[in-house]
Amino acid sequence: MFLGTGVALLLRLIFAAVVSTLMLLPFVKIVGGAALFWIAIKLLEPNEEGNGHGASESLWHAVKLIAVADVVMSLDNVIAVAAVADGSLALLVFGLGVSIPAIVAGANIIMALLNYFPLIIWAGAALLGWIAGDVIATDPIVTDYMASFGPDVPEKTRLFLSILGMAGTLGACLVSRSRERAPRLDF
Repeated sequence: MFLGTGVALLLRLIFAAVVSTLMLLPFVKIVGGAALFWIAIKLLEPNEEGNGHGASESLWHAVKLIAVADVVMSLDNVIAVAAVADGSLALLVFGLGVSIPAIVAGANIIMALLNYFPLIIWAGAALLGWIAGDVIATDPIVTDYMASFGPDVPEKTRLFLSILGMAGTLGACLVSRSRERAPRLDF
């Protein structure tokens, strides 16, 4: 547990340094926002049961699976924290300082709450969609283009894309879930 916590902390610090530097480049926020949007949609996809995968056959296989999952979760956590920090090093450090203990120490509590209150998952996905839209709207290419239409257009665009990201996430999840429930007709 001690080693896993150390690796999680190290991964988040490395990702934070890389992502916060890259967020200043054109098109990177668009890609990051799209990745965050995809993660938000995946969060609400129904689980597939009976996919033929058994339990891990060895300790090292289980460790590899956990490491890959942690890398993916670290990346989306850092993208979200870096996006909310919006270039502020103090907010980035604070966000990581709050998120790392919450992820490491609070995972079991959160899982128990999710079993009783699944609406929390929807709220989290909606928030990730909002942040994804905001990240895309603050990309230098988007802000420069929108500024050519007037001084207040970038802020209106930011609000519009944030709302669109949230609504798009929830809408895509609802469509995905309705397709899963629809009867299949084989001819």
